[in-house]
Amino acid sequence: MARLIRKFRPADYWYTEQYESWFSDMSLQGLHIKRIGTCLVKFKKGEPRKMEYRMTLTPDKEISDAQITLYKENGWTYVTSHQYFHIFVAAEGVQTREVPVDLHVLQQLRKALRSNFLFVLIGLIVYIGLVATLWFMDGTPTLLMVEGPVIYQTILVFILLGNLFEPLRGMRTIRRMEKNVRTGRDLDHYAKWRGHWWISRIRSRLVVIFVLLVATMSVMHLIKTDYGSVNTSELELPFIHLAQLESNLLVNEDDELGWYSVGWSVFAPVQYEVDEYGTVKTDEGDISVRIETELYELRFQGLVTPLMTDLAKWYTYEEVPAFTKRAHADFDQLLVREALGQKVLIASRGQIVLFARYEGEAKLDDLLARAVQVMQEAGH
Repeated sequence: MARLIRKFRPADYWYTEQYESWFSDMSLQGLHIKRIGTCLVKFKKGEPRKMEYRMTLTPDKEISDAQITLYKENGWTYVTSHQYFHIFVAAEGVQTREVPVDLHVLQQLRKALRSNFLFVLIGLIVYIGLVATLWFMDGTPTLLMVEGPVIYQTILVFILLGNLFEPLRGMRTIRRMEKNVRTGRDLDHYAKWRGHWWISRIRSRLVVIFVLLVATMSVMHLIKTDYGSVNTSELELPFIHLAQLESNLLVNEDDELGWYSVGWSVFAPVQYEVDEYGTVKTDEGDISVRIETELYELRFQGLVTPLMTDLAKWYTYEEVPAFTKRAHADFDQLLVREALGQKVLIASRGQIVLFARYEGEAKLDDLLARAVQVMQEAGH
């Protein structure tokens, strides 16, 4: 049984003349085409022979028996097909004649490709609009980038852009073939293919890199992501506990203490959010208290200030005043706000950014003291 050799498709099949030349060169090495597919080209290992190949096009992705018979009558043997592309071969010494290219068929194929191109283009424009809306609708692009998922969607835009090249190249090939038919010029069945292959390989490898990058980041995100209910005796994340701010916190074993979520992104491999709430007993009765903690350990120092700016924008509403800067010996940067019964801070130290929002009776300085402890724990 003949051995099959598989090679990755070096370029899209619209390089018809280059493929004809490549198949002939492969036959001289003893590799004779058996099948072409979306990604792979299969060769049958045999004796080196001089072979001629022709790649013909049809608009219906199928080749009729009548066309196969026509080529056979002109000395060509049918080998295989893939979508619009159909391959015929003739061994050295076989008397062959070129089969005329049907101009009407080329025009039909060009229209089909144009429709395909417009469909992909419109879909891509809509998708780019949706991604752009995610990036800029809230005016917090750094926060979105740090949280991660929008990065995958953005990379997908570049992958989808690559899908436009094939129908474009197809229309270009068909226009050239139409011109040749009208002027009576013969096709170049011995076209040089090495230069085209290198360009296509570079582009294909970039697409593969983008795909692997998205896949890797998606897997990491799934592995690292976690969420659940808060149990202060088991949760090991550094965060500001309500019990550290409220001495009279009422805790019932059956009470829901809050929730936490852990995320991951390439720009912030450590990030989590903890929301803890409860009830405090006072002379005036029981009151509800709450503390939210968000922590981001960034990969790049240059993201710290933009992230703090975006957090301040995200947590600023029409009815609340803006954050104010405050100097603090234990923080590189500190933004604070005290309004509407809330004490809010955004602080940075090194490459760590901390957000905390507290509703309760404790002082802002107490919140800051606990924030310093959380920063110290997270930095170790």
